[in-house]
Amino acid sequence: MFRKTIVAGALSLALVAAAVPAFAQTTGTTSTTKTTGTVNTTQTTGTAGTTKTADTDKTVKEVKVAPVDSATAIACLGAAVNTREAALVSAISTYSSGINSAYSSRAAALKAAYAQTGGTKDSNKAIQAAVKSAWSTFNNSMKTARKNWQTARTKSWSDFRIAAKTCKVSAVVSDHSNSSSEVLGN
Repeated sequence: MFRKTIVAGALSLALVAAAVPAFAQTTGTTSTTKTTGTVNTTQTTGTAGTTKTADTDKTVKEVKVAPVDSATAIACLGAAVNTREAALVSAISTYSSGINSAYSSRAAALKAAYAQTGGTKDSNKAIQAAVKSAWSTFNNSMKTARKNWQTARTKSWSDFRIAAKTCKVSAVVSDHSNSSSEVLGN
């Protein structure tokens, strides 16, 4: 009698497990499958969704499901990325020009400083003052170029984040987390 009960229980469990997929519902990008008894339960909710799997021992596992973004939203994000990249290219070009100018000016100023004739106390002081001035001007030029680059970089990424929010795309397709890869200009 006990064996018949075990066999009947196992048979009914197998029938329930086989019949469960027939009760699954699919709507757009969401699907729900629910079963009872000793069979696992899987439930998916929302467009981005979270999948929860519950075993009979009440252990719950969550698996993130990637959302599906519309072509319009992705095109909107693409336009925001293009605007950001154009602004960054322009800003880094200006930064590079500023650095090149600073080095060229320093080279010319140092060349002129050391072209002076030395040998006397006064002429050595004049050379020293010219060298000091060349380096001071260089440092100020570098500081200005760096500050302008950092401001432009920050503004480009900030404007991009605002534009990306209006596109309403998931973080999966956006590259905003890569902003730390930019040249810092330190």
